[in-house]
Amino acid sequence: TMASYSVSDAVATYYLYMTYVHPFIFSLATIIPMSPDEVLRKGSGTLCEMLLMVQ
Repeated sequence: TMASYSVSDAVATYYLYMTYVHPFIFSLATIIPMSPDEVLRKGSGTLCEMLLMVQ
């Protein structure tokens, strides 16, 4: 059950990420002159921190 839970959890997190965080990061990338992968690296790091803080 733990494996199926973590998989569904990962899918839900990925879905939330693609729905809310991903477009937000790319809109930021267009405003702030940075390379997209740099923004993504920082964005995914802050996303992980947010998730850890929530749990």
